[in-house]
Amino acid sequence: MYMGEGCWTSIEEIRMGNVFVSFIFLLLIFIVHAPGNIVSQEMKDAAPAVFEGINILQFPTQQTEDVKHVHGENHDVKHAHAHVHAGSSTNSPITVFFRIKDLEFGKKLPIYFSHVNPAKSFNFIPRKQADSIPFSTKALPYLLDFFSIPKGSPQANAMKETLTSCEMKGDDEDIKYCATSIDSLLEFARSIFGSDSNFKILRTPLTKESTPVFQNYTVLDWKEQAAPMIIACHNLAYPYAVYFCHSQKSETKVFMVSLEGDNGERMDAITVCHMDTSLWDPNHLSFRLLGVKPGTSEICHFFPSDDLVMVPQLTTV
Repeated sequence: MYMGEGCWTSIEEIRMGNVFVSFIFLLLIFIVHAPGNIVSQEMKDAAPAVFEGINILQFPTQQTEDVKHVHGENHDVKHAHAHVHAGSSTNSPITVFFRIKDLEFGKKLPIYFSHVNPAKSFNFIPRKQADSIPFSTKALPYLLDFFSIPKGSPQANAMKETLTSCEMKGDDEDIKYCATSIDSLLEFARSIFGSDSNFKILRTPLTKESTPVFQNYTVLDWKEQAAPMIIACHNLAYPYAVYFCHSQKSETKVFMVSLEGDNGERMDAITVCHMDTSLWDPNHLSFRLLGVKPGTSEICHFFPSDDLVMVPQLTTV
């Protein structure tokens, strides 16, 4: 399975990379829920430290409060709104949304790419463990207690937003699913592309620690990735990896855009362009930023490093 330009991995490697996570997670469940066991407050308070550095109880830097609604449906644009401090502003210096015509050789675009810790990126817990934990807004009080997260804290609010987003139903035009394990992610992909289909996963490369999160990037080249359909998956804030995935029937194009930052670092960033915006909310931020109306223009945006795009692997004759 292809994981983006210059980065190859396999399903087996992903699963093996999470074996330690599985062991620690099972240990916590045993400690907290073992029959007759009285869990001290000190043990519960220490739980987050047990998972430090392995994406358990480690929330993404971008919060689900940035998930907004598009034509009455949950459309995750956290990678855009997280970079616009005033949501109503139309004078943001950061390239949040753009049009295909903006992809010109030599053109400079001010872009924000947040730093993502590679040790915490795409690090699912095994499905058996994910399925053993309630995943609903009704279970939120239990989950906050289980993960020792204070009620009303930013982390608690982020969890509520994620659960609420995942409970919103899709329709025939926009199929939605929240994946809590690599197995459930792959099952959803096969339900869209076909049970026997091959597909690849595209990601924007991780930036170096020394790379400014916000700088000018010069467009060097771009290439469309042939894809009759796509699945976009957005990393949501939760104690373990949760991806909000959706597949829209409306035309969507995927580009690999070669960029060079002012610091000299180059990357091939994943870009998605929504070609039909006629059903989008007229008050959507993209229309205000670009000065266009629904249905009159495509809307494009870069994908951050912790989001994924899945496309079918087309066979060549």
